[in-house]
Amino acid sequence: MLFWLAIIAGVAMAAWGRKRGLFVLWQCLFNAAIAIYVAVMITPRLVGMLPEIGQTPYHHTTAMFGLGVILFVALQTTSASLLSGFGEVRFPAIFDGPVAALAGFGTGYMAASFLAFMLYAMPFAGDDGMGWLFPKGRLPAAVKAVESVCDTVGTLSIQFHDDQVQRTIRWYIQARGGPNDYVPETLSPIRPKPVGPNEKDFPPWQK
Repeated sequence: MLFWLAIIAGVAMAAWGRKRGLFVLWQCLFNAAIAIYVAVMITPRLVGMLPEIGQTPYHHTTAMFGLGVILFVALQTTSASLLSGFGEVRFPAIFDGPVAALAGFGTGYMAASFLAFMLYAMPFAGDDGMGWLFPKGRLPAAVKAVESVCDTVGTLSIQFHDDQVQRTIRWYIQARGGPNDYVPETLSPIRPKPVGPNEKDFPPWQK
């Protein structure tokens, strides 16, 4: 169900993107990807550095989502201020039309997947009554989408490490009491095979 909600969000952003043009939507897409990557990857590190965050998955996921929103707003505000004149730049129709719509779809789908990943990383997602939202025995598309976003941004980052994204995603799932046999399904040229479990994946209080 969350997959279709993400699709709907993507379509809505695609429709908005056709009206706003490629530059604005590319700006949103880029800023959203950076915000999601930083929020997902840095939250587990902040947990150990800032005890005030709390030691439950609810604290972690809320902090992750809040950090992502703050980063996105900050990046949007900064880029809009520095590049204020470029928002009116018009590209050829094919770019301000279909390509802008594609960028809008990606932004909407990415943002909805990030929200769904936050919900999936909370303990209640594993309850029997939540099977209609998070089917048992199947990794939600939102998790794969967030992993793909982080992999893509990480590949272009000097901070990227071969399997760090997969270990971080597994950390969120195990922290809420999820299965320990999580196997990443998104492969890339730099990561040709799934990463096996590692004791570093476990949060400090579950070792």
